[in-house]
Amino acid sequence: GNLDDSLEVKEQTGESNVTEVGEADNTCVVPDREQYNKEDFPVDYANAMFFIIKSYSEDDVHKSIKYNVWASTPNGNKKLAAAYQEAQQKAGGCPIFLFFSVNASGQFVGLAEMTGPVDFNTNVEYWQQDKWTGSFPLKWHIVKDVPNSLLKHITLENNENKPVTNSRDTQEVKLEQGLKVVKIF
Repeated sequence: GNLDDSLEVKEQTGESNVTEVGEADNTCVVPDREQYNKEDFPVDYANAMFFIIKSYSEDDVHKSIKYNVWASTPNGNKKLAAAYQEAQQKAGGCPIFLFFSVNASGQFVGLAEMTGPVDFNTNVEYWQQDKWTGSFPLKWHIVKDVPNSLLKHITLENNENKPVTNSRDTQEVKLEQGLKVVKIF
Protein backbone atom coordinates (compact mmCIF):
# COMPACT_ATOMS: atom_id res chain seq x y z
CA GLY A 1 0.00 0.00 0.00
CA ASN A 2 2.97 2.34 0.42
CA LEU A 3 3.32 2.90 -3.29
CA ASP A 4 -0.28 4.03 -3.57
CA ASP A 5 0.23 6.50 -0.74
CA SER A 6 3.24 8.11 -2.33
CA LEU A 7 1.41 8.38 -5.64
CA GLU A 8 -1.46 10.15 -3.95
CA VAL A 9 0.90 12.57 -2.27
CA LYS A 10 2.58 13.32 -5.59
CA GLU A 11 -0.77 13.96 -7.22
CA GLN A 12 -1.72 16.37 -4.46
CA THR A 13 1.48 18.36 -4.63
CA GLY A 14 1.11 18.37 -8.39
CA GLU A 15 -2.34 19.90 -8.03
CA SER A 16 -1.34 22.51 -5.49
CA ASN A 17 1.53 23.57 -7.75
CA VAL A 18 -0.86 23.98 -10.62
CA THR A 19 -3.12 26.35 -8.69
CA GLU A 20 -0.15 28.41 -7.54
CA VAL A 21 1.13 28.78 -11.07
CA GLY A 22 -2.35 29.75 -12.21
CA GLU A 23 -2.62 32.43 -9.56
CA ALA A 24 0.85 33.78 -10.22
CA ASP A 25 0.02 33.88 -13.90
CA ASN A 26 -2.80 36.35 -13.35
CA THR A 27 -0.58 38.85 -11.57
CA CYS A 28 2.35 38.43 -13.94
CA VAL A 29 2.28 41.29 -16.41
CA VAL A 30 5.20 40.44 -18.65
CA PRO A 31 5.11 36.71 -19.37
CA ASP A 32 8.57 36.55 -20.88
CA ARG A 33 10.81 39.54 -20.31
CA GLU A 34 13.38 38.18 -22.76
CA GLN A 35 11.28 39.29 -25.72
CA TYR A 36 11.18 42.98 -24.73
CA ASN A 37 13.74 45.77 -24.29
CA LYS A 38 16.30 44.02 -26.44
CA GLU A 39 19.68 45.69 -26.65
CA ASP A 40 19.74 45.35 -30.41
CA PHE A 41 16.39 47.02 -31.05
CA PRO A 42 17.11 49.34 -34.01
CA VAL A 43 16.68 53.06 -33.36
CA ASP A 44 17.21 54.36 -36.89
CA TYR A 45 14.69 54.05 -39.68
CA ALA A 46 14.69 55.70 -43.10
CA ASN A 47 10.94 55.35 -43.12
CA ALA A 48 8.66 54.90 -40.14
CA MET A 49 5.41 56.27 -38.80
CA PHE A 50 4.77 57.04 -35.14
CA PHE A 51 1.60 57.60 -33.16
CA ILE A 52 0.87 58.34 -29.53
CA ILE A 53 -1.64 55.97 -27.94
CA LYS A 54 -3.43 57.16 -24.81
CA SER A 55 -5.15 54.54 -22.72
CA TYR A 56 -7.71 55.12 -20.00
CA SER A 57 -6.45 52.21 -18.00
CA GLU A 58 -3.18 50.54 -17.20
CA ASP A 59 -5.04 47.27 -17.10
CA ASP A 60 -5.88 47.58 -20.80
CA VAL A 61 -2.21 48.15 -21.60
CA HIS A 62 -1.26 45.00 -19.67
CA LYS A 63 -3.84 43.08 -21.67
CA SER A 64 -2.46 44.51 -24.87
CA ILE A 65 1.00 43.26 -23.90
CA LYS A 66 -0.38 39.87 -22.99
CA TYR A 67 -2.53 39.36 -26.11
CA ASN A 68 -0.63 41.50 -28.65
CA VAL A 69 -3.70 43.40 -29.73
CA TRP A 70 -5.09 46.91 -29.38
CA ALA A 71 -8.40 48.59 -30.09
CA SER A 72 -8.55 52.33 -30.55
CA THR A 73 -11.53 54.69 -30.78
CA PRO A 74 -13.52 54.65 -34.04
CA ASN A 75 -11.58 57.73 -35.21
CA GLY A 76 -8.27 56.33 -33.99
CA ASN A 77 -8.90 53.03 -35.76
CA LYS A 78 -9.65 54.89 -39.02
CA LYS A 79 -6.50 56.96 -38.71
CA LEU A 80 -4.31 53.95 -37.93
CA ALA A 81 -5.94 51.86 -40.67
CA ALA A 82 -5.18 54.57 -43.23
CA ALA A 83 -1.59 54.86 -41.96
CA TYR A 84 -1.16 51.09 -42.20
CA GLN A 85 -2.40 51.07 -45.81
CA GLU A 86 -0.07 53.96 -46.65
CA ALA A 87 2.90 52.25 -44.99
CA GLN A 88 2.26 49.09 -47.00
CA GLN A 89 2.66 51.07 -50.24
CA LYS A 90 6.12 52.34 -49.34
CA ALA A 91 9.10 50.60 -50.86
CA GLY A 92 11.66 49.21 -48.42
CA GLY A 93 9.20 48.88 -45.57
CA CYS A 94 7.75 51.41 -43.19
CA PRO A 95 7.02 50.24 -39.65
CA ILE A 96 4.30 51.93 -37.62
CA PHE A 97 5.32 52.44 -34.02
CA LEU A 98 2.95 53.28 -31.20
CA PHE A 99 4.05 55.04 -28.01
CA PHE A 100 1.72 54.04 -25.18
CA SER A 101 0.81 56.29 -22.27
CA VAL A 102 -1.91 55.93 -19.66
CA ASN A 103 -3.90 59.13 -19.17
CA ALA A 104 -2.73 61.27 -16.26
CA SER A 105 0.02 58.78 -15.35
CA GLY A 106 2.84 61.23 -16.08
CA GLN A 107 4.73 58.63 -18.07
CA PHE A 108 4.87 56.44 -21.12
CA VAL A 109 4.80 52.68 -20.66
CA GLY A 110 6.22 51.27 -23.82
CA LEU A 111 6.56 51.01 -27.55
CA ALA A 112 4.71 48.60 -29.80
CA GLU A 113 4.61 48.07 -33.54
CA MET A 114 1.45 47.66 -35.58
CA THR A 115 1.80 44.29 -37.32
CA GLY A 116 -1.44 44.06 -39.26
CA PRO A 117 -4.41 46.04 -40.51
CA VAL A 118 -7.34 47.16 -38.38
CA ASP A 119 -10.13 44.62 -38.39
CA PHE A 120 -13.23 46.77 -37.96
CA ASN A 121 -15.48 43.78 -37.28
CA THR A 122 -13.72 42.30 -34.29
CA ASN A 123 -14.94 42.98 -30.83
CA VAL A 124 -12.35 42.05 -28.26
CA GLU A 125 -13.93 41.10 -24.95
CA TYR A 126 -11.40 42.09 -22.37
CA TRP A 127 -11.18 45.88 -22.40
CA GLN A 128 -12.30 47.92 -19.39
CA GLN A 129 -15.02 49.58 -21.42
CA ASP A 130 -17.21 47.77 -23.92
CA LYS A 131 -17.19 50.60 -26.40
CA TRP A 132 -14.08 49.56 -28.31
CA THR A 133 -14.83 47.74 -31.53
CA GLY A 134 -12.27 47.06 -34.17
CA SER A 135 -8.80 45.95 -33.23
CA PHE A 136 -5.43 45.26 -34.74
CA PRO A 137 -2.43 43.07 -33.95
CA LEU A 138 0.77 44.51 -32.60
CA LYS A 139 4.13 43.43 -31.30
CA TRP A 140 5.51 44.98 -28.12
CA HIS A 141 9.19 45.89 -28.40
CA ILE A 142 9.78 47.93 -25.26
CA VAL A 143 7.96 47.66 -21.95
CA LYS A 144 9.20 50.16 -19.40
CA ASP A 145 8.12 53.29 -17.59
CA VAL A 146 9.55 56.41 -19.22
CA PRO A 147 8.64 59.54 -17.23
CA ASN A 148 7.30 62.52 -19.17
CA SER A 149 10.20 64.60 -17.85
CA LEU A 150 12.58 62.67 -20.14
CA LEU A 151 10.47 63.42 -23.21
CA LYS A 152 8.91 66.82 -22.76
CA HIS A 153 11.73 68.66 -24.57
CA ILE A 154 10.57 66.99 -27.80
CA THR A 155 7.93 69.25 -29.36
CA LEU A 156 5.61 68.50 -32.27
CA GLU A 157 5.23 71.19 -34.92
CA ASN A 158 2.24 69.24 -36.25
CA ASN A 159 0.53 69.81 -32.88
CA GLU A 160 1.04 73.55 -32.20
CA ASN A 161 4.60 72.88 -30.97
CA LYS A 162 3.26 71.20 -27.85
CA PRO A 163 5.53 68.70 -26.09
CA VAL A 164 5.10 65.11 -27.24
CA THR A 165 3.96 64.38 -23.67
CA ASN A 166 0.98 66.68 -24.18
CA SER A 167 -0.62 64.65 -26.96
CA ARG A 168 -4.06 63.26 -27.55
CA ASP A 169 -4.74 59.69 -28.58
CA THR A 170 -3.39 58.77 -32.05
CA GLN A 171 -1.48 62.05 -32.38
CA GLU A 172 1.01 61.47 -35.18
CA VAL A 173 4.69 62.09 -34.42
CA LYS A 174 6.89 62.94 -37.40
CA LEU A 175 9.95 60.86 -38.24
CA GLU A 176 12.61 63.09 -36.69
CA GLN A 177 10.81 63.45 -33.35
CA GLY A 178 9.64 59.84 -33.38
CA LEU A 179 13.21 58.61 -33.69
CA LYS A 180 14.25 60.82 -30.78
CA VAL A 181 11.53 59.24 -28.64
CA VAL A 182 12.61 55.74 -29.70
CA LYS A 183 16.21 56.49 -28.71
CA ILE A 184 15.11 57.69 -25.26
CA PHE A 185 13.00 54.56 -24.79
